[in-house]
Amino acid sequence: MNAAEKKPIIAIVGRPNVGKSSLFNRLMGHKKAVVEDIPGVTRDRNYGEAILLDIWPVTLIDTGGFEPDTKEVTRKQVQEQCQMAIEEADILFFVVDGKSGILPDDQDLARLLIKTQKPVYLMVNKIDHTRQEDRIFDFYRLGFEKIFPISALHGTGIQDALEDVASLLGEITSGEKQDKGLHLAIVGKPNVGKSSLVNSLLGQERVIVSHVAGTTRDAIDTPLSYRDHVITLIDTAGIRRKSRISHKVERYAVVSAISSIDRCNIAVLVMDATQGATDQDAKIADLIVQKGKGALIALNKWDLVEKETNTLKAYIQGIYRDLSFFSFAPVVSVSALTGKRTSHILDTAIEIAQRGAAKISTPRFNQSLKKIAENHPPGRHKGKRIKILYGTQVRNFPPTFLLFSNAPEAIPEAYRRFLSARLREDFDLTGLPIRLVFKQK
Repeated sequence: MNAAEKKPIIAIVGRPNVGKSSLFNRLMGHKKAVVEDIPGVTRDRNYGEAILLDIWPVTLIDTGGFEPDTKEVTRKQVQEQCQMAIEEADILFFVVDGKSGILPDDQDLARLLIKTQKPVYLMVNKIDHTRQEDRIFDFYRLGFEKIFPISALHGTGIQDALEDVASLLGEITSGEKQDKGLHLAIVGKPNVGKSSLVNSLLGQERVIVSHVAGTTRDAIDTPLSYRDHVITLIDTAGIRRKSRISHKVERYAVVSAISSIDRCNIAVLVMDATQGATDQDAKIADLIVQKGKGALIALNKWDLVEKETNTLKAYIQGIYRDLSFFSFAPVVSVSALTGKRTSHILDTAIEIAQRGAAKISTPRFNQSLKKIAENHPPGRHKGKRIKILYGTQVRNFPPTFLLFSNAPEAIPEAYRRFLSARLREDFDLTGLPIRLVFKQK
């Protein structure tokens, strides 16, 4: 069983006005950092989550400009923030200005980065044309092997750099684990019985249970041993609608809950059986899918529902109708109050984790892919048949497959969903979101 994977942290560092924030925004895919042609605009560390090459989730840190000799108080604080980011990061993107060449601050920062013994990728920015690429040779004097000419403004050269970084991202993600065992985040809107469920699973009252919505504000980690498995239960605050987050402590609770999903292998979405699927349940489910976590639905307060033959089946069909994008998540009906069937949550989570840890061999995957594509071809584009030629699994949790096509941009979204569903069925990936990344052959 996989432990909770580590999300690589990449810090973007460099002296002021070399294009760090522009690179940060380019990697994020949207404007988040403030970008101005004025030194020192970014003062604090700016964090963002991105998926590089559509495969690797990372945390990016944009930093203020490195100025070691400054005596100005604000600039010194920026310097401290930069050094903290360097210490926190797994990988460092060192940005320099290809137009101005090497300056003394570049050399000072280079010496500092070499001492960290961390992987450093030197990004020579503002190389806007191929005829300018010979400017990078002078930067080898800084002492780094990995040097890439890029234009953060136009996006050129960045793909080559990221493809070189990809193998290192894979090592960090799979090789370094946060903690041993299965991490199970208990998430849901306020007052659906998350803390009661945790107490039932533990067999003792370790978490405060209250009928007042929002009693749990911090995420609380509690380990337990179950059938030779080490499981950490993460009880979280309820995730509220933004319009209802009225003061700081509630905003902190939401951040804590989102962070808990980041740290887990499997997220248990607790829903109130007396209410059915709500808009807020849908938003939390979407967050779980975005973060690529295994998932199951705990339909709590099932003891309060009047039952007839096929009542549960009808409930599950209703949930999957309302949350169609989440229909890969199995549903377990429970009563946290009585403890009935709560152990099925742990059994189901263990099964999902074991499925997620197994890797599908490339020949087996392509055999299935060929059969699906032959029976249900993806259609035509500009008069030519769209072909999916072959593919391979590139990572676990979530199962991510790289597929090569003659027209990847033309594959309809409906077909991508169909293909995901068929692959989930063929390889028994119940409880796991699937990511398909299409590339041009």
